[in-house]
Amino acid sequence: MRHGKIFAEKMYRNFKADKPQRLYSVTKTFVSAAIGMLYTEGKLSLDDKITELFGRKSEYKWVNDMTVRDCLMMATCYNGTTYKYTDPDWVETFLGGIPTHPPGTVFHYDTSGTHALGALVENITGMELMEYLRNKMGLSYDSDCVKSPEGYSWGGSGGIATMYDMARLAMLFMSGGILDGKRLIARDYAEAAVTKQIDSDSGFNNRWTKGYGYQIWMTEFGFAIFGAGSQYAFCVPDKELCFICTANTLGDDAKGRRIEEAFKRYILETLDKGIEDNYEDIRKLDSMKLDLPAVVNIDEHITGSGVYELKENPMGIFEISLDWDNECLNYKTNRGDKSLYFGRGEYRDTKLPETQYFGRQIGISANREYSCCAAGGWVEKNKCHIKVWVIDDHTGSVDITLVFKDDEISVCMRKNGEWYLDEYSGFAGGKKIIDRN
Repeated sequence: MRHGKIFAEKMYRNFKADKPQRLYSVTKTFVSAAIGMLYTEGKLSLDDKITELFGRKSEYKWVNDMTVRDCLMMATCYNGTTYKYTDPDWVETFLGGIPTHPPGTVFHYDTSGTHALGALVENITGMELMEYLRNKMGLSYDSDCVKSPEGYSWGGSGGIATMYDMARLAMLFMSGGILDGKRLIARDYAEAAVTKQIDSDSGFNNRWTKGYGYQIWMTEFGFAIFGAGSQYAFCVPDKELCFICTANTLGDDAKGRRIEEAFKRYILETLDKGIEDNYEDIRKLDSMKLDLPAVVNIDEHITGSGVYELKENPMGIFEISLDWDNECLNYKTNRGDKSLYFGRGEYRDTKLPETQYFGRQIGISANREYSCCAAGGWVEKNKCHIKVWVIDDHTGSVDITLVFKDDEISVCMRKNGEWYLDEYSGFAGGKKIIDRN
């Protein structure tokens, strides 16, 4: 976007800009926007104590000293996020935890602090977080948020919204708190949110080290809104430029870095050369495609046909077979018989054959299969690689490698996903029991 208008966009497959997607820590910036609106309406102060706003008092002074501002700038009294996904009440872990240092002093990424802020928004407004922001910001009607076990919107990571919703969030802070000509956030809050409030180089990472505002990262070119799978809004205020991206790079930060480097090299550094009018470059976007997981044109590969019995393994798979002709991996587990379909030479829209994973509330099964796309290919004559991208309320990926050696098989599965896909992680070996050649 430039000067508040879209000058180029590209979507992959059936992913449209108006399709809600899981945005992970971009949710934190939505929470910041909501806190800014309540601050503007005089419904809270940034110096308000968190425990007092919840009507609580801790036995620890440092917990009682924590303010709204401390949580906004990731300077809580804890050395990290206080909850585990198995905890029944995440807000309680934040209010009732044992502190490690005085608040307001040191940056440390604490998602539970943002979750507590989101819970405050819901307590004060009587609305769910995204419902409140739909009313205020005009977000898409089907924007939503995964809930924590106690029922609050998961303000630290659960947001589900569209690329256009992300653009509205970015423009709200780019314009100093004004959206569609209406001031939603007081200028002092909006400007502080995108200004360094605290050092962010305290060892959390070696990438985002330019400082932190109110749930917003400072960058060499302005500021950035960031989600775990490379959900990005790169904002360059002095150029009135905003780049929005949703992706699924969980577990592979190098891919996220390449997106950022490509933005700087091919958009930001060429902006003054008239990129908005360079339609030939913009048309090149149409040739973009997702890289396949492996070489798929090895003609002389084995079929891998047959049924293999596996020794005990972390995945709980006791029998597996590759049906290359019908593009399917079949396997038996104590969870039942599974069939994972994939494309050859292209990604195929399919389902992950598991129904026990969480839905829109942590701790409660969705009782349905997640949507995904998968492709398979032969990287060597005897080695097949299947790549699965899970793209649902929870996103992630699975890499499956099958290596055939005479009448034996080795299976390697690697997963990337938050709190799920553990059944797709580990090694196994076995021997052919049925030959289908």
